Amino acid sequence: MTGGQPPVISSVHFECSNDTLLVVAGGTWINLLAGTLFFLLGRLTSPNYPRWKYFFSIAMATNLYAGTGYFLFSGISGIGAWATFIQDGADLLISTVFPA
Repeated sequence: MTGGQPPVISSVHFECSNDTLLVVAGGTWINLLAGTLFFLLGRLTSPNYPRWKYFFSIAMATNLYAGTGYFLFSGISGIGAWATFIQDGADLLISTVFPA
């Protein structure tokens, strides 16, 4: 999708040779999107299916916990992917508003 090659892949870490803003923020955005999707699916599920409601609530909680937790940790502490995203996004915004 971005044209990069994955030099490092593991069960908890992915590194891409093409670190665009999409790649840097992708994991957190997918977690937040999946959490929202599971929330909506849980709301649409009939009370006659409590196992599905339980599954959707656990899946929602897991994804929202991971997405918001990493976003807050990385964004506030200034380390990790969101620190890079904020720095590169600010540089992009400044260069767009005030072209050299």
